[in-house]
Amino acid sequence: MMAYSKTNLVIKPTLKSREQFRVLLDQADYINERVGVLLRQERALKGRSIRTVARKMKIKRSTLKRWELGLSSPPANKFYSLICFYGKEAYRRASELDLQLQFEKYDRELMRVQSMQKFKKVPAVIWAEDVRFQVAA
Repeated sequence: MMAYSKTNLVIKPTLKSREQFRVLLDQADYINERVGVLLRQERALKGRSIRTVARKMKIKRSTLKRWELGLSSPPANKFYSLICFYGKEAYRRASELDLQLQFEKYDRELMRVQSMQKFKKVPAVIWAEDVRFQVAA
């Protein structure tokens, strides 16, 4: 069995991977904020306090507050339970939010792919032939 030292396990991220990581964090924060706003609005529409909802859902008040402020996101099963607790209209609005987030994700990916195609790399052989043709003319 091979033993690994700490130096073997160190991964030094490149600038590109750091930027990608920041973008992913920004996207996650954005999603958390949108989900939090939805949860807060639904609770307000039902006229319930954080304390009441937390007690009925058997979660801590601080956890629910963090979810509503967008500081973290609820697990899928808790989110589903909360939305069902708030009613059918809340479920419809949550479905719309999910669809909006999926479209935004699709648009970001489409823009990324299109930007990569603009700067498509030309093989060196073709570039060299173009340069020779321009010099000869």
